[in-house]
Amino acid sequence: ANTYAITGHKALVKRMTLQELKKLDFGEGEKIPTLLELTKIAKGKIGLQIEVKAKGMAEKLVEILKQEDLIESSLISSFLHDELLEINKIEPAIKLATLEPIVTNWSKKEEYQSKIIDRAVNYKCNAIHPRYHLINQRFLDYAHKNNLKVNIWTVNIKMAMKKYIKMGVDGIITDDIPKAKEVLNG
Repeated sequence: ANTYAITGHKALVKRMTLQELKKLDFGEGEKIPTLLELTKIAKGKIGLQIEVKAKGMAEKLVEILKQEDLIESSLISSFLHDELLEINKIEPAIKLATLEPIVTNWSKKEEYQSKIIDRAVNYKCNAIHPRYHLINQRFLDYAHKNNLKVNIWTVNIKMAMKKYIKMGVDGIITDDIPKAKEVLNG
């Protein structure tokens, strides 16, 4: 991820130290929290949906969630599906979700949809996070039949939010919380 859009500082997060990241303004004077700092803010208030973006983070992530007693209220997702397997080996009680990449128009074909849902089941996941425009009712029904929640990303358009809520998705990942609240309360 690049910090430019939010901070005005052009740099890749993976190439920055924590000290360098802590110096940046992430909007209205906000500083980026570490995962441990975030768990202390969230504990007892909200569940966490944490995306693993790099390999080799499983042990430290599980350690922090255990330390803060957040195993039960956290959901870990990743495009790096092998990392989910590693997390499951360390702590089977953690809820997991496969993040699914944006792919070409063949992604709506039944065999592709079945494949990614079957993989999530085999990886002992509780949910699947596909890009919203890649799902249809058949996909959603098959996921639910396999006891998987479907949380779609990244939905920032009101009409799309309404459409997928009506379709029966379990969650929406968005950059626009006020808009999502408006749709839900609306």
